[in-house]
Amino acid sequence: ALSDVLEDQTLDPAFKAMMLTTPGHDELAAEIQRGSDIVDPDAIHAALKRMTTDLANALKDGLEEAYHAMASTALYAPDADGAGRRSLRNQAMSLLTSIDGGALAAAQFSAADNMTDSLAALGALVSHGADGAEVALEAFRQRWEADPLVMDKWFAVQATSPAAGSFKRIEALAETLNWRNPNKFRSLIGAFAVGNPVQFHQASGAGYRFFANWLIRMDEANPQTAARVAGAFETWRRYSPERQALMQAEMERVLASETLSKDMGEIVGRVLGA
Repeated sequence: ALSDVLEDQTLDPAFKAMMLTTPGHDELAAEIQRGSDIVDPDAIHAALKRMTTDLANALKDGLEEAYHAMASTALYAPDADGAGRRSLRNQAMSLLTSIDGGALAAAQFSAADNMTDSLAALGALVSHGADGAEVALEAFRQRWEADPLVMDKWFAVQATSPAAGSFKRIEALAETLNWRNPNKFRSLIGAFAVGNPVQFHQASGAGYRFFANWLIRMDEANPQTAARVAGAFETWRRYSPERQALMQAEMERVLASETLSKDMGEIVGRVLGA
């Protein structure tokens, strides 16, 4: 039982963290596809959300104990032992965020003295749509806006959030993005398409249209970057006929673009014909 894993003091913290990690959407979608079933991204998300909540409720005491036990008063050190302890602590925090409204994550964000803990807390708050997410996002931006690589992480945290209202935020962020920069484009547009299945696969097709619009735009400026990101469409046949039709229409619109590059034409043409 996972409760025994948490209590076993002989086990490595990194191993415990791994055991507490739920399967990813893509992993489950691939397994469902292998069973010849149609993949429903909304059903997968609901099941994972329920699994996370049930796990947090069942292990609440052990998770809280592990969280506090893995805290360190020593200076941050990028060694294996410290990384394992932070991994378990942040996994416990992430699970508990699903049932505590974000209280623990918000406290960790305020007290964090290293990027790993700060980003983990921010990610938990944003992905769960928890109280304190807006304040944390603004505080993180103000602290790190002069560091482009760290800000890429800030964009990605928001791009991959399945929380209600996140798609409107992503659309707004895209309009402020220095999108010609490949790293910025990948951190928001690319991360959205591959890391946010709930919002990307909206039944309305809005996620597909948004993605295709930006592929066309980037293809004119940087065909190589746009083509690499376009591969997010490659699993399109996993989904329902309705979603397939919507994705197919957007890919055909990309191929019909007056500024279509050879790179984009090859990638999207291959995906459509697969």
